[in-house]
Order: sequence, then C-alpha cells, then structure tokens
Amino acid sequence: MQLPRWLESALGVCQRRKPPVEEDVTPFWELPSKPSVEVEEEKPDQSFEQANHLKDEGKDKFAKGETNEAMEHWVHALDALCAPPKPAEDGEEGAPAPPPVNPFKPPVLSDDPKVKELRISLLLNLALGHKKLKQWRYEISYCDEALHDEPANKKALFLKADALGELCSWKEAEETVAKLEEIGDEGKVFARQKRQEWRTRRKAADAKEKKMWSGALADAKAAPAPPEPAEPIIDATATVDPAVALEIKKLKATLAALKGMAKELQDADLILATQKKLDQKLLLVSSASTPQPPEAEPAKAQVLEKWVLPKVSQMSVFDLRRKGVEWDESEDFSDAVWKDGLGRREALYYQQRALPLTLLSGAVLAEIDFQSEVIVHCLLDGNTAPFAQPHDWASFLRRVPHVKTLTIVYIDIGLVGEDPSGAPIMPYGTLLRPTEEGRVGDRVARAARFLGTYKEFLGHCRELPGLVVPHIALWADVALYGFNDEDLGIRLEAYKLLTAAGVPSVFTYGGEIAEPGGPQIVPRVEDSGSLSLAILGVGLRPRMMASWHWNRFVVPLDRGEHGILAAHALIGVAKAGKLAVDKLPSAATIKKAMKDRGMAVAPCKLPKAPMARDMAAEKLKRAQWEAFCRKMKEAGRPSGPNVSLEERNRQAMEFYQFCGAGEGLGGGA
Repeated sequence: MQLPRWLESALGVCQRRKPPVEEDVTPFWELPSKPSVEVEEEKPDQSFEQANHLKDEGKDKFAKGETNEAMEHWVHALDALCAPPKPAEDGEEGAPAPPPVNPFKPPVLSDDPKVKELRISLLLNLALGHKKLKQWRYEISYCDEALHDEPANKKALFLKADALGELCSWKEAEETVAKLEEIGDEGKVFARQKRQEWRTRRKAADAKEKKMWSGALADAKAAPAPPEPAEPIIDATATVDPAVALEIKKLKATLAALKGMAKELQDADLILATQKKLDQKLLLVSSASTPQPPEAEPAKAQVLEKWVLPKVSQMSVFDLRRKGVEWDESEDFSDAVWKDGLGRREALYYQQRALPLTLLSGAVLAEIDFQSEVIVHCLLDGNTAPFAQPHDWASFLRRVPHVKTLTIVYIDIGLVGEDPSGAPIMPYGTLLRPTEEGRVGDRVARAARFLGTYKEFLGHCRELPGLVVPHIALWADVALYGFNDEDLGIRLEAYKLLTAAGVPSVFTYGGEIAEPGGPQIVPRVEDSGSLSLAILGVGLRPRMMASWHWNRFVVPLDRGEHGILAAHALIGVAKAGKLAVDKLPSAATIKKAMKDRGMAVAPCKLPKAPMARDMAAEKLKRAQWEAFCRKMKEAGRPSGPNVSLEERNRQAMEFYQFCGAGEGLGGGA
C-alpha cells in the first residue's frame, strides 16, 4: 500500500529501508528558465562613483604640488555629477525610452544629500586651488557657488573673506566676516583673526604710502632753486639810438669810478642812484631789441566726425537663455513662427505677443532681475501706435513663473489733436481704471492707460507710490524728436525723470527686415528710429546695459521697398543713473550737437494707412476694367467669365497693356 507523502516525510528513518524508486526525473539544468521574482539590487550611481574617484585623484595630485592637474580632475568630477543619466541598453524589453536631452538647458542638480555634499566639497577644493595660484576672483566665484547650495558653510565664507581681503575689497570682506560670525564660536574666532590681519595690512599700506609721499616732498625741497634771471643782454645787431648808447657808456664809467674810490670817500646814495639809472637804460634798450613774437594764427574750427549708426548685432536664441526664464522653445525660438510666418500668419498673433516678449528679451539681454511684483511704464505715441490695443501679457507670466503680479501702465506722451467739437479723443490727464490683460492661475497682469505727458502722469498719481516708480520703462517705438520741438521737449522730460528715479529704459524702433521667401537684405532702421538713435548717441549718451540688437519678436506692418516693415525691429537697453534732472542736456543743446555732427532734424512722418491705399488702388483698378470692357463691347468681342480660356488669356494681356503697365517693355516712342 502506498503511503501518503506527508506520512512518508514523517517516517524518514523507515524510508531509508525501502529501495530507491527509479523515477524519470529531468535534470535541473534542462528545465526551462522561469522569470526571477527576486528584487534586483539597486545599482550604485555611476556618475557619483566616477566623481568621487576623480575627487580622490585630484587630492593626490594636489598633495604632490600638481595644482593645475588636481583642479582639472575636480572640474571633470563636477561635470560627471551634472551628466545626464545613460539611456537603457539596446535589447532590453520593457525599458521606457528616455526623454530627449536638451544640450542648451542647464542640468538639473540632484537633491540627494550625498551628491550635494560632494558638489560643495569639489567647489571648495577648486577655490582652494585658485587660492594657491593667487587667482582671487576665481576663488570668490567658486565660494559663491558653494554658498548658493549651503549659505552657512564656514569654509566657503572663510575662503571668500580671505580672497576679498587680498583684493582690498574691505567693504565686501567685512560683510562676509559678519556672516561668518553668525555661525558660532568658531566663526567668531575666524572673524577676529581676519579683522586683526586686515588691520595690520592696512596700517602697513598707510605707512608705506606716507613714507612714499614724505620722500617725494623731501626730494622737492632738496631740488636746486631756479636760477635768477640774468642781466639783460643787449643784442649787438639791434639798432640802438647812439645818444642812448653814449649815455649808458657814461653811466658805466661813472659807476666804476664811484666804486673805485676809497671806502671813506664813497657816497652810497650816489652809487645806488647811478646803478638804478643804469638798470633803467639797459632795460629800455633790451625791450627795444627783443624781437616781438609773431601774431598767433586764428584757431581753426574743430571738425567733428559725422555721426554714424551704432553697430547692431543679430539676436540669437543663445542670448535669451537665462536662469529664471522659461521660454516656450517650440514657439519663441521657432523660425517658422517669427521669421517664415511674417506676412502669412494672422497679424493679430504678432500684435498681441510681440510687445511682452520684446520686453522680456530686453530684460534678459540687460540681465535685469524681476521681483514677484513688477511695474512697467510703457511709453508710446498714440499718433503712430495703437494706444488702446490690448496685449497678451499672460505670455510674459508663463515665461517668468516667479512673477506673481504684473502691472503695465500705458502712457501716451504724443501730442493730442482735438476733434471739431474741441473734445479730446479720450479723457486727458486721467488714469483709466486698470483692466485684466492676462492671467495664469492666481497670477494676474493688469493694464492701465494715461493720456498726457510723463510729468503730468507723476503729478496725477502722486498719491499712488506703488504705481509711480516702475521697475523698468519700455519706449515702444517712440520717435524721440516726434513732430516738432515740443515733442522733443516732452520726450526729454520723460527720460530725465526716469533717469533721476534710477529706472532702466528699453528702447525699440521699427525697421525693414527680410521678407520670408524673398531675397536676403541688410536690415534697415526707419528714419525716425535713426534720428532717435542719433539723439541718444550724440545728445543723451547713456550707458548701455544691452547693446543694440535686431529683435526677434516683431510685428509685421506693411510691405517695404525691399522687405517687410516691422515694429520693434530694433532693441537696446539704457542703464539708469542717479542723476539730477538738470544734469542732462536741453533740447537746444542736443539739436546743436546733432547739427555739428551732420544730422538734420526732421519731423516724424505719419505712415499712410494701408487700408486707404488698398481702397484707392482697388477703385482705380475697377474703373480701368470697366473702361476696358466698354472697349471690348465696341469691338464686338465678348467679355466676362463665360468666354473661352484662350480669349480670357488674350484679354488679360490686352488689359495689362491697356493699363499702361507694358509700355516700358516694348521700348516704344
């Protein structure tokens, strides 16, 4: 009888007495492999191991005195930490495809404490290497990077303070030492040591300077005195009155005789009077014989070099990449949108997005940081640009995520014309209620509008301090001269007030750029923009935070002679300085300076409305077609859409010649 299996296992001793039963058992190595259910051990991060290995090799090199080689190892270690993860090997099934690596996007640093600690250690090693090479500024830069990850790192603060002291930047060094004191007792000891060391160095430097000046003054005192003026010499070739010459001869003989007497017989007063009279005669003869210098030639008028346009660079997408700005690369950096799409895509798309993106690109070029609350004063001339047109400021908020509130104040500083009734187009000198022009989640952009001069705006809003002082000013294609001298004065007044408040200004001007699919042309600045650049360069001469660039984000307006007329084609950023308003030149001074540099001041020309031109051309074309149809009817020929294709082509050519467009082709009389 066969026992159950559990009973057989329980009776193991008896089991050995039974003869082994031969069973057909397949060897284990021939069994089909089953998927392992064991959890695979997590592999160590190769980049971390590589960075750690390079760090140790660098330490060995540094200990041997090979500083440059050690620093190369540490730099490679930093690169290894920032390297992107390697993709899965080919042939692995089920492995997800890694996302594409963007080579231009800065690497995302790991939040792993081990990686962070290793990164800080490498940065401080590099700072120590630069200290050994006495490259103090590089040492400070690596310390700043380490402090960005760990603001209270004692070693980074100590190395930075030491480097600042070597550069004699005492103010920044004292600020760093103050942070070092806040860490603890050890930091206070370090701070006390550095202050004592700097005090000794400054005393030694002052003593050296004092010794140098003392030596210079002693040398000046020991220098020989300048020789006394010699007795006037009478030029033998000069023409002298014989009577005067005889008198001089007698005076000399008399003086010699008086001095030759015995001392008890000499008359001192008589000798002194004779000597004085002789000196007067000699001086008179000397002045008469001295040749007079030739008359100086009149000074030539100073010839000033003629003013030329400044160099304009082409804006590159690499110039626009900056930490804190998240561009939509599929749209902002696409040539299909901002180059090939001009004149083909809907114009409203560019009108809404170009101005916000232009402001952002100007701030990036000038390295201007935005706070969580941003106020922008957008100055424009309502006679040449739409004043009430809204813009898509949500596109600005999406690209600068740390900005919570954006306030834009459009200020129309152009001259205001009145209608026949005498009423202005909109309320003059009144700030209109802000309206929402963009929202991203709970972040909002609001826009207000004011018609009047910038000085009137400041006076009207003096009780709104949060609105009066902006973080940045945008001059949206504002011609600085405008239509007359009054316009120039208004613009200069606004610029002076913004400069006195320390507000940087972004300037944009229109121009002619290449047409998509057309021939390549050299971009050209419009006439009013060229005159404005001359006013800035010759008259105001600001320090530029960002040089002039051909802007990427433009608004196509019309077809030009060789390309497309576009708004915001040129962009530059002027640095603000804390200057008094009366320090900048007046309008008359600027006009004179421009005249001296060969620049003629001309009023801005209002562009002819494209719609009016199209309507006039359409009306003329329709009248010509009606006249041509009457001619065909008089000749007994059919006209209209029902004619044959051959007749239609023939009439098209005849209509072309009828309108006079083909007269120049045949070389007629």
